[in-house]
Amino acid sequence: MNYYSIPDTYRPRYITLKILVDRIEFLDGNAVIASHRRITGKQKYSLDITHYIKTFHRKPGAPANSKVLAQADELIQNRFNYYYRDDPKKFLPILDLMRETSPEAFSSTLAILNKQNIHPTCDSIRFFLHQTDVPMVEPFAFKGGFEVSDNG
Repeated sequence: MNYYSIPDTYRPRYITLKILVDRIEFLDGNAVIASHRRITGKQKYSLDITHYIKTFHRKPGAPANSKVLAQADELIQNRFNYYYRDDPKKFLPILDLMRETSPEAFSSTLAILNKQNIHPTCDSIRFFLHQTDVPMVEPFAFKGGFEVSDNG
């Protein structure tokens, strides 16, 4: 048997388990409450750190030695261990930000901050997460000329 997480905000009741070739989905009616890549083997875990955010708010010291942090993206583990292991309460707002975006975008943002040697605070992460690209303006050739008058 393998183990898959569902959000800790989900109240216990009957759910439907949908087993597909490449993933496992947990449904409440027609709503997917969790989806994991299907794992092979036995006694393995597929844990989504965002599924434990409510629990971590109740028990802020829990992430340090948790299986879920050990399975999280390496950048998340490294940033937690380097900046927040001694004060895990400050890590909680960062976990909250993970719900606002995809795991890929979050990891990409951490990679940018790490490369630039910027401390991954809630504000710095939010800034990079919500930054939008500025469209480039095509250069143009101005044919002819223009006259500037001196009214002075």
